Amino acid sequence: MPNKTTLINMLENMFKVSKKIIIIEIEDPKIIGGFPRWLNEKWYRGFLKDVGGAYLSKEEFSVIINRLFKEKARIKIFNFKNITGNYMIAEITKEDF
Repeated sequence: MPNKTTLINMLENMFKVSKKIIIIEIEDPKIIGGFPRWLNEKWYRGFLKDVGGAYLSKEEFSVIINRLFKEKARIKIFNFKNITGNYMIAEITKEDF
């Protein structure tokens, strides 16, 4: 996504038509540093011309997901780290509240 506003709008629209949403996002490579930062700058943004403008920290990711879906769905958030970075996963399941 080019920015956070576009990301939030897309998530809200997806929730309207979905029973379950799974979001996989990589934490901002500038925060992680090292190889993930190099990979983002040289490969994704440099060679592939990816926009890369809406990276989030773990805290921002959790805040956005909880703010959008806390009262409307069951939320599970997971993290895992590998050589390409720290991945954040949110599983959002619509429920009747």
